[in-house]
Amino acid sequence: MTMTTNTKAITRTVATAKAYPKFAFCSAITPADPEHYARLKAAGIDTASICLHLSGYSHYKFATIHTNLARQAGMKTHAFMVTDLTDIYTDVILFSRRFNQLGYTRGEKITIWISPNKRSTDREEKIVEIIDLISNYHDENYIDIALMKRDIDDCIIDLSKLPKLINLTIINCNAQLSGI
Repeated sequence: MTMTTNTKAITRTVATAKAYPKFAFCSAITPADPEHYARLKAAGIDTASICLHLSGYSHYKFATIHTNLARQAGMKTHAFMVTDLTDIYTDVILFSRRFNQLGYTRGEKITIWISPNKRSTDREEKIVEIIDLISNYHDENYIDIALMKRDIDDCIIDLSKLPKLINLTIINCNAQLSGI
C-alpha cells in the first residue's frame, strides 16, 4: 500500500536580530587600493584578515600591501596563511617571519587555511602539529583552522581526528546556505 500526501515542503529560515562582527579575508585577488578598504569600512567591516603566507611562495608580497591598506583605513588586522600541508615547517617559519615583520601582535587572530594537496598523508596530524608549533609563540585561543566544506564532504579532512576544542571556520563558497 502506498500513501501520498499533498503537503508542501516548508522552508524554514531562522533569523536573528543579533549583530555579528564582520570581517574580510584579503589576499592577492583583493583590490589593492584605499577605496576598496574604505568601501569595506562603509559596509560595517572593521577587521581584515590578511594572507601573510601561501604554500610554495617564499615571500608573499601582497601581505605588506594589504596590511598597510587595512591599517591606513583604520581597520583591525588579523593574519592568515594558506597551507597545502606539504611542508608544514617551512610554512610555519615563513608565516611567522612575515607575522613579525609586519608588526602583528599576540592578541590578533591567526587563521590556518587548509587547502590540502590530495597526495598529502596524515593531514589531520599535520594540522594538529601546525597548531602546536604556532601556539609556542601565540595564544592557542586566537588560532583558527579554516576548512573548505567540500574537503570535509569528500572525506579529505576527517573532523573526528581533530581536537575537540579548536576554533573552526568552514568555508562554503557560492552557497545559498551554509550546509553545516
